[in-house]
Amino acid sequence: MATSAQGEDGEETTVWTLGKECELRLEASWENPLQVTLQAGKAEVFGTEIPVGHEFSFKGQKIAVFTWHGATIRVKGKPEVAYQESDTPMATYLNAHGILEARRQRAKESTGKEQELQGPRVLLAGPVDVGKSSISKILINYAVKKGWAPVMVDLDIGQGNLTVPGAISAVPVEAPIDILRGYPQEIPLVYQFGHTSPTENAEHYKYLVKRVAEVLDARCKASEHARCSGMVINTMGWVEGLGYTLLLDAAMTLKVDVILVIGQERLYSVLKGEQSLKGKEIVKLPKSGGVVTRDRDYRQKSRQMRIKEYFYGHEEEFMPHSQSVPIEALKAYRLLKKQSASNHALPVGQTAEHKTLTVAPMDSTKDLMHTILAVSHASTVEEIAAENVAGFIYVSDIDPINNRLTYLAPCPGPLPGKYLLGGTLKAYFE
Repeated sequence: MATSAQGEDGEETTVWTLGKECELRLEASWENPLQVTLQAGKAEVFGTEIPVGHEFSFKGQKIAVFTWHGATIRVKGKPEVAYQESDTPMATYLNAHGILEARRQRAKESTGKEQELQGPRVLLAGPVDVGKSSISKILINYAVKKGWAPVMVDLDIGQGNLTVPGAISAVPVEAPIDILRGYPQEIPLVYQFGHTSPTENAEHYKYLVKRVAEVLDARCKASEHARCSGMVINTMGWVEGLGYTLLLDAAMTLKVDVILVIGQERLYSVLKGEQSLKGKEIVKLPKSGGVVTRDRDYRQKSRQMRIKEYFYGHEEEFMPHSQSVPIEALKAYRLLKKQSASNHALPVGQTAEHKTLTVAPMDSTKDLMHTILAVSHASTVEEIAAENVAGFIYVSDIDPINNRLTYLAPCPGPLPGKYLLGGTLKAYFE
């Protein structure tokens, strides 16, 4: 039930009364933000509880406010879409949480025994626009409520749930995910891929997944809580051809034991028959009716906004620092497939994963202008492909006449690394 009125400031206000196990589905445009307040009862957004009386504002997003027991929600502003729905898959998602919780308990009970069990390593698989990112948040938030600290692993280089797009990243989650700002940004493990599609360099993508797995395996060996908490892995929406190959590779490399398949019967059937996945629990989950198909323009806009938020914050509360330096002061490189590398490219390492890659300087204005560059922890050029990154900068201007380059960094001071790694990811904002 909904009651609408016009506020003193002229803005439209609607109060929604939700029954048990109902959700309010809202879509806000980029231009017209919505203010949402829980007035009574209990409600959550993708598993994150909303405090009574707390107002939050969002734009350019599509959210669902769900209640298990009933709630009263006030929405201020003009939504693109707003409706109440009682037919939701939340009970099924709660059951999936129960499967994972049982595995965490078994892992805890095995502590100190001859064979200590791992907590659940769950991978979400499905095509684009089936709600993988939202379900990931729900499962992580429900685990956090039980006192666990699962690691969120983001393999979706197209959107970037943890940091800027084009990166493979992971972060332990110890508190409920912020409804607006998303996952914690204090200590993410980030590897720069530099592209929004794995076709640019599939071998490097696979290698970075392996690097993440090595770090997380070591973390689980060092910490009982980390071992038992497990991880939730969000993947790309490309599930055919090369996309399917990379999905299988990620499942094996990260030692996944549960695969949740959302929204596609064919993918579920193919994975169930995959010999390499024998012994893994593969579960089919329904796609929520509230999931909306995002067109190409929306995806591009969302990607640009994600990059802008990295530097400026969700509400532009950050104060990034603009710095002008001689062009040659930035040691920027990119990874190339060996057969297409230029003569002056440098070989990378001696491991099998690196044999197909070379490091080449990014020294042209066209390559650098508007590019997102990762600040690598590498101590030598040869280590760039294998090392994680400290953060990112944005090349905002190049003046070849005066030999100056201007970049935007999240904070003032010298860059925390000597070498920068770029790709094809660019941004365009003031």
